[in-house]
Amino acid sequence: MSLMKIEDCVSPLEYEEVSVGNAHLYLYEPGYFKLRHNNDVWMGHDTHNHWQCAEFLMELNLAYGRCITTGIGLGMIQTYLLRNPNVSEVIVYEKNQDVIDLFKIIANKNNLDISALQFVKKDADEMSGEDVDCIFLDHWDSHIWEFLSERIRKIANNNNCKILWYWPAVLHYSRWCKKHQNLPINLKTYQDWVKYINVRNFPNHLSEENLENIKMLEKKYAEDSVKHIMQEYKSYQERDVLRNKMLTKYKN
Repeated sequence: MSLMKIEDCVSPLEYEEVSVGNAHLYLYEPGYFKLRHNNDVWMGHDTHNHWQCAEFLMELNLAYGRCITTGIGLGMIQTYLLRNPNVSEVIVYEKNQDVIDLFKIIANKNNLDISALQFVKKDADEMSGEDVDCIFLDHWDSHIWEFLSERIRKIANNNNCKILWYWPAVLHYSRWCKKHQNLPINLKTYQDWVKYINVRNFPNHLSEENLENIKMLEKKYAEDSVKHIMQEYKSYQERDVLRNKMLTKYKN
């Protein structure tokens, strides 16, 4: 199976608004869905650029054998893994039954057979004693390394696997390179970064194709950052216009 490229990363599922208990998938704006549990937004999906799917590019290319994923979310990575002939088993650690049931509704609407998908209803941070080929971690809403590092290392140390990868490893590697005098994306800097994060069973070698994919993802992260800055700037402008209108009305 040839390596996927960033342009191949299109969500394998179609979505519509669904609610189950305290879990809600809703249309935030045209083409952009958000998954909310109680008052917390867990993730989003932009159907225009499928960026959230592209963030799984490394996991999809590294996957084989028995794979554990953490957090079902919108089921993108799990659906791809189910279709991957190199993957023999897909296990999902998801502690929230409402989110599991919401995904099952989405799968049913997409005629997706998930009978081979195994759910473990348990906090992924408490995972221990697993013996699989791959563990792919993505059950948190923060991307801050200082917040995630000990959680990642605990899971890595308490379980056996040949490959462990986590979201958002590409973002962390990219920022580490920029912090160190804009180092280039290559095997040498990648291996130096792997030493720095010190995570058991994190891959120490990547093919040139995967390194090229990281360069593309780095570019997308930069574009996404600019987009968010512009959105914030626009919201500030709208807020200031509204405030000035209110002040003018008050003075009159």
